[in-house]
Amino acid sequence: MTEEELDIQIREEKDEEAKKAYSDKLQKCEDEPEDYLWFVPWKIILQENDKAIGNAAFKGPENKGFVEIEFSILSSLQKNGYMTEALRALVNWAFQQKDIYAITAETAPGNKACQKVLEKNGFTMFANGQVGPRYKIEKKRFFKTPVLAGVLLLVGIAAGILIDRLAIHIAIAVFVGIGVLLGVVSDVAAESRRKRITG
Repeated sequence: MTEEELDIQIREEKDEEAKKAYSDKLQKCEDEPEDYLWFVPWKIILQENDKAIGNAAFKGPENKGFVEIEFSILSSLQKNGYMTEALRALVNWAFQQKDIYAITAETAPGNKACQKVLEKNGFTMFANGQVGPRYKIEKKRFFKTPVLAGVLLLVGIAAGILIDRLAIHIAIAVFVGIGVLLGVVSDVAAESRRKRITG
């Protein structure tokens, strides 16, 4: 949403609790514009008619590698997979951002529909919060060592063939060794950063 759209949402909202929540988000957007996307609601648009059918929002920028998400959809359009699709898109977007390693969400104890949407997106319950069950999904680790070793194995084979067939074994060993070394250094640095941020 733009700030203008959020302001309209606040003025048109009938539920006082929701009005306050939207007002708080608008205030955060104005106070911390660099983190706008981590506070503002994201509209869920139905492609067939270009109408907004719900929204989702993060509760702020990352804290120790975590962000929390909340979402809602029109009750008349539940059980159509729309929220599952929208949440999947936001999870994928969040994990592409720097230093995001986990996403959490809290649900009301009896909100089975919300819990099902989370579970369909790979979230698992890990604790009970102030409102109800808390769910979490962690970013999958991607290790570069095997990839770099494989790529440089092919480079080594090609180099050995081009230089001298007798030197192919040496070329393979050298390039695979370089690939493993680069991969290990990269993986250790990434894991170290993850542990440092998440505590």
